[in-house]
Parts: sequence; structure tokens; C-alpha cells
Amino acid sequence: MNWKHILHTVRKDLCAQRFHLVLFACLLVLYVALVGLWDDHRPAGVSFFAVLAQLLPIVIMVYALAVAVALIHQDPVAGTSAFWLTRPVRGPSLLIAKAIEVAAVLGLWFLADLLVLVANGAPNHTGYLSFSFATGLLPLALLALAIAAVVPNTSRFLLTIALITVGFVVIA
Repeated sequence: MNWKHILHTVRKDLCAQRFHLVLFACLLVLYVALVGLWDDHRPAGVSFFAVLAQLLPIVIMVYALAVAVALIHQDPVAGTSAFWLTRPVRGPSLLIAKAIEVAAVLGLWFLADLLVLVANGAPNHTGYLSFSFATGLLPLALLALAIAAVVPNTSRFLLTIALITVGFVVIA
């Protein structure tokens, strides 16, 4: 396992997805500013900002998973390309690099939620946040990333997710 190569892979993927990462960071800053800091100064009643404050966590969750899947698909291991036979990348190194990237994306979201809790005066609820993050988002993210690792591109990933969702709706 070569850490120099792992960090090179992380840097390459982050540079390739920099637009999505900057947009994700902007969404997180908007979330912290809108829900965490501006919550007390918001006018009463339903307004654009109230609706945005309710929808923003959902948008962030979907976009975080999309960014994570895009990072995984920077070096797809599934498919019929013979590229992997000649590429000098070892499997464990690539796995560690992708895990670092995904942990960074999900960690930024966790940090934004933590900042919102602290800004709203609830620092003693950080244990609840960790528990809800570990039982809510983390299994969903791991399932999505496992599916992303075995499909060759993003369109097949979306098709697989749609079929799984329809399957769950039909069964339930």
C-alpha cells in the first residue's frame, strides 16, 4: 500500500469533481446560515426561507450521495474495459482513496449539522446527531456506494436505484 499513490488518487478525484464539491460546500454554508444562524431572526409564517429551510437538508442529502457516487465513478472498477489489466493501481489503495473521499464528503455534512445544533443552542444533543447520522444516513450512503461500485457508470446506477425503489414500493 503506497500512501503517496493514495493521496495522488484523492487529489486527482477531488480536482476532477471540484465544481460539484464547491457547489456542495455552498449548499452546506447556506444550510448553516439559513437554519443555524438566521433561524431566530426569521419572520413568522410560511415564507420562501421557511420552505427553503425545510427542503435544504433533503437537497443536501441527495447531492452528497450524488457527489460520493461521482467520486466512486472517477475510477470505475466494473465494466468490460481492459484498462484495469494494465493500470498500476492496486485494489486496496483505490479502496482506501475512495473511502477517504467519501468520508470527507459525509464528514462535511456531519460538521454542518453539528454547527447548526451548536448555533441553535443545543450542544448537548450532539450524541443524538451522531446516532441519527449513523443509523439514518450512513446505511443509506453505504448501500448507495456499494451499488455504485458494481455498476459501470452513473446512468446504470440511477437505473438500479430506480428499480430497487420500485421493488420496495411494490413489495411494501
